[in-house]
Amino acid sequence: MVMRTYIFTDLERKILRGWLKGEIDWHDIRLRKVLSRIRLFKDLSSDVELYLAVKSRLAKPKAA
Repeated sequence: MVMRTYIFTDLERKILRGWLKGEIDWHDIRLRKVLSRIRLFKDLSSDVELYLAVKSRLAKPKAA
């Protein structure tokens, strides 16, 4: 089994960054599709939180 190395495609990242900067508005159908998926995929946010918790744990030095 191979773990995915990304959540968003390059295009989705570009769209989301543009929206956050105010360069893309709600009328852009691509933005609405990405935001809709974010709202619908309930497990995604819990997976991101789990990933960040594991990454944080790995960053801590091991106790001797």
